[in-house]
Amino acid sequence: IADYTAPEVTGAFAVAQKAGTYGLDVTAGEYKDNSDVTKSYEIYDGNTLVGTDLAADFSAYVGKTLTVVETAKDAAGNVTKQSATVTFADVTAPDLITVDSFVQASGYAFTVTVSGRDNIAIDKFVLTVNGQTYEQLATNNQAVFHFTGDASMAGKDIEYTIVASDKAGNSSTMTGVFDSPVADTTSPVILSTSIV
Repeated sequence: IADYTAPEVTGAFAVAQKAGTYGLDVTAGEYKDNSDVTKSYEIYDGNTLVGTDLAADFSAYVGKTLTVVETAKDAAGNVTKQSATVTFADVTAPDLITVDSFVQASGYAFTVTVSGRDNIAIDKFVLTVNGQTYEQLATNNQAVFHFTGDASMAGKDIEYTIVASDKAGNSSTMTGVFDSPVADTTSPVILSTSIV
């Protein structure tokens, strides 16, 4: 007698982005059949098949909604299909944070240019230096900071911290020391005079 009964499923089918990656996790129902059941998957962007491996890298689809189709097939070839959708979030933090330039303009006024890289775009940079924190929105993954220090910085290597963040909230932190010691631009002060 031929088997014409498709696998019966109980429970919901759901799909989610695998934590911290661009792979997929599925929650499948329990299949009941009169023979062994094998499962396979197809992942679609609209009507376009973009993969069959749940562990593949789907980072190219950040912000897009994909449809995952699960096919359960028994030994006789009868099939049951279920599907669910998932929207991929950006989980990649900015990297390659660099101080492109550190310039002491006049007195203790400074200009610092920083840059980095992101899979989408860096949204902002936060610079902490000399006990002060400054924030700048990024343009083309770069930002320029202008700040004023004081004479306590003269002749020293100045430590800094830079945090780069994207719109998804992913961030990376870089710490370092500005290459050039701060020049002393403070003139001597005459405290008293005496005429002999």
